[in-house]
Amino acid sequence: MPVGYCWLGLVWTLSVGYFPQASPGLEPAFYWAMGVAGLLGLAVSIVLHELAHAVVARQYDMPIRGITLFVFGGVAEMEDEPTSAKGEFLMAIAGPIMSLGLAIVFYLLVLLIPGGVSVADGEMALSAQAVVLLYLAGIN
Repeated sequence: MPVGYCWLGLVWTLSVGYFPQASPGLEPAFYWAMGVAGLLGLAVSIVLHELAHAVVARQYDMPIRGITLFVFGGVAEMEDEPTSAKGEFLMAIAGPIMSLGLAIVFYLLVLLIPGGVSVADGEMALSAQAVVLLYLAGIN
């Protein structure tokens, strides 16, 4: 199946399944906008994760041939074997560290955006933007 259909399937799943349950009562068009935002955030997260691998690899003289992206991930393609165990370890862990950093940033944005989290009558409520950011934090 072409990757475009998979991305479209993710937007559909988020727009008609996940976001309406996580943030009920909005217009359908708004859920589609949230789905597209979720997809774009996921795509940027994947690129940054793989870029972190590639940047560290280059610092340790491990040339990267290219980065191949898939629907839910990617691969930084090395030209040669790693030159040191330390370099290989740091290259391997760079992507997960980037993802953890992104998750923290998305969580912090939830707290920083005006109206992201509100409390009324002892109930916590999240804005639609906060729901998208929490989704992105969770997938990272």
